Amino acid sequence: MAPDKPELLQAFFNKGVFRGACPACLASHNFAPAEFTSKTIAYTCPCGRSYTVLPLGLRGGQRKVINLPGSLSWNSAKGPVRVPCLVRDISTKGIGVTIDAMNAEMTETMQFRVKLDDARKTALLLSCTVRRKQKAGGQFLLGLEFTQLDLDSESALARYLSQ
Repeated sequence: MAPDKPELLQAFFNKGVFRGACPACLASHNFAPAEFTSKTIAYTCPCGRSYTVLPLGLRGGQRKVINLPGSLSWNSAKGPVRVPCLVRDISTKGIGVTIDAMNAEMTETMQFRVKLDDARKTALLLSCTVRRKQKAGGQFLLGLEFTQLDLDSESALARYLSQ
């Protein structure tokens, strides 16, 4: 009997692995993040059913949870704007921050400034693009992607994440 045509299923990140379930027998299987060298992987369950797994929550690199003050700045129609932010997490690709809700027009690109809590007290000034904006009560939760990282900033972030 030929295996079924692969069916796209989702695997959810839980405790360091992606967990998915076979659509035929409902047996669960864990997938390591390293297995996803492309957006999806094919898998054949011991019951014989073939399916394709799509990871949800897969990140391109390590993300470190932190709680540091920083600031965001951009140019609005009324002039330069600079607002304090609280950095919730950081990676070599971007950051998650919280800012107070305001009336100012937020642009899609901005400058991010922070002093890390490493031994060197590394100060960073990085360009970012807004990838996610969510209102939560009187605050905005922003997901920002770094753009045009120089080698010094990239190595400082990598060093910080390895601590």
